[in-house]
Amino acid sequence: MKKYSCSILYKFDRDEFFILFRNALKVLDFEPVYMDIFFDEFSSSLDDIRYDVEYLFELLEKKPGTVTLKNKIYDAEAGTTNYCWFRFKLILETPYKEEFCSLEWSNSRLDFLFNNNLFNEFLSSQNLIYCYCYDQYDCMNQSSTSAINPDFEKPWESGETSRDFILKDAIDISEHWGRYIKSLEFTFMAAPLMWFGEEYFKIIPKEALLKFKGASIIDYPSLNLVYIKLFDLYDDPAKADNRQRQKDFWKTFDLQKIAEQYEKDRPIDFIAWYKERAIAKKKKKNR
Repeated sequence: MKKYSCSILYKFDRDEFFILFRNALKVLDFEPVYMDIFFDEFSSSLDDIRYDVEYLFELLEKKPGTVTLKNKIYDAEAGTTNYCWFRFKLILETPYKEEFCSLEWSNSRLDFLFNNNLFNEFLSSQNLIYCYCYDQYDCMNQSSTSAINPDFEKPWESGETSRDFILKDAIDISEHWGRYIKSLEFTFMAAPLMWFGEEYFKIIPKEALLKFKGASIIDYPSLNLVYIKLFDLYDDPAKADNRQRQKDFWKTFDLQKIAEQYEKDRPIDFIAWYKERAIAKKKKKNR
């Protein structure tokens, strides 16, 4: 069964994030039954608890890192048939002093979202950075560098005490044009459908994006978005023409280099940052 994702990243605005979340709850296309709440790496998460909207908004006051709503508990053996989820992230404690929030839907189709007037409200926020809509499984497969060890069941050699079943970085995905790159909190990819806001233009200028074949401007009262459609969302991304369009986007903007530069522009001592956060959390807990 196909799964499609819509992922939207925003600059965090304290006055807007409750509005975004409340609107998102109106556009789910499923009845939430369970929810997962993740605060941070120093706190215990709440997994597979019963959905309770009042309790959820109480928890939101504490600004959890991730809230996931789902229609049932995921069962790897049963597969993902009729399994849907929505995820809201708050990315506030970053070492580079930038704050973000994101919305993400995963469903068998996204028409429920596209056909709802609230979708335009999600896009018309001045804080919107990008919105990607794509084939979730294709993107995951194109991005995976792991492979089963072909030598796993061969007789062990003298002195060998262990052997990995999964080999990481075993697959070169540099020419997998349906892949994504995660660079800090930004995702870079060539999604079938893409919308870009003002903040993204600091990474790739609006004028450059508009020169790409098929790009157009979407006018809202207070901002302009660049919209790029590489191909129909429900078309097979593995088709030669579709992969070529994704390749053209990757090559035109050199996304690999841009993703690497994004991190270089934000040098981080993660160990020092983590220690500072651990100390701050401990002090807060002991008050």
